[in-house]
Amino acid sequence: MRENHQIALYVACGDLKDVEIVENTLRVYVEDSTMHTLLTEGRRELERALSWQGLNLNVEVLQKEIPLTKAEEDIKKLKNIFGSKLTIK
Repeated sequence: MRENHQIALYVACGDLKDVEIVENTLRVYVEDSTMHTLLTEGRRELERALSWQGLNLNVEVLQKEIPLTKAEEDIKKLKNIFGSKLTIK
């Protein structure tokens, strides 16, 4: 995966922290939508790289739900009450 067109995928793999192997599947959990897209589009390359290491695993990329902060929850409630009249500065 160190070829020029796969360098972003190679670098992204260095940031993976939340993974598990379930049956024949390597599940990768990510929070960032850009990372999710990159890994999903590069799934075949990842599976090929794993097979070179003798691991015949399917790769599944899953988006984690990011819990809202207290401030984000409050803003959401206010938007429901005031709608488009709400201005946040």
